[in-house]
Amino acid sequence: ERLAVRKLSEWANSFFPNALAHYRIAKSQAEDIYLKKLTGQEKRGALERVNTNLQEGDRLLALAQSIQPNPPTRVGLAATLKARALYFSGAPKEQVEKLFKEARDAYSLGNSGGVFQITYRTFNDFYYSAFLARAYGNARASDIRKILQPLYNYFATPQDPRKRNSRTSSFLIAARDSKDPLYPAPDFNRTDIERLGSLYPEFGKMIENFDLKKYLNGL
Repeated sequence: ERLAVRKLSEWANSFFPNALAHYRIAKSQAEDIYLKKLTGQEKRGALERVNTNLQEGDRLLALAQSIQPNPPTRVGLAATLKARALYFSGAPKEQVEKLFKEARDAYSLGNSGGVFQITYRTFNDFYYSAFLARAYGNARASDIRKILQPLYNYFATPQDPRKRNSRTSSFLIAARDSKDPLYPAPDFNRTDIERLGSLYPEFGKMIENFDLKKYLNGL
């Protein structure tokens, strides 16, 4: 699946180069570094490819901004993809967190109630909270709780069926139930659900008892 996303992004770039495609390619290349535990010259070569795509993404994002202001969803998604690419590349924690925060700031602008903006913001918060738990553990438990509290409130409170988000709920349950330790993402999977649950017990209990079928059927 990860290879398919990379190939699709490369194919899209061959027709019309765009920033988000470059960021997705960079993230995919960085995942190879992380998953294959590359070292030495092989890692240096991979890092060069990651950085090339990140730099080209930055150039194209700035070019688009010079023509017409980038919408918050594009700015936020760009920052999320860059944060994840840097995490997989082994960049300093401070750089990774800075980008996750930039994504949150971007998603708070404009039509913050739009379905795509809410979805992307939610995914960013999943990845951000998992990153904090991995990088800092209990030392950042209060920050993790602040990030996840709105999501806990949303999922723990009955919602109008028309406002239920199947993408984010399915993502959580995929991470909870998957037997593949790297699914649905190397930086958000069952281990992360368990780790977040230990740092935010109410959230962990809610995910443990979450019934996706009832949720999607409006029950």
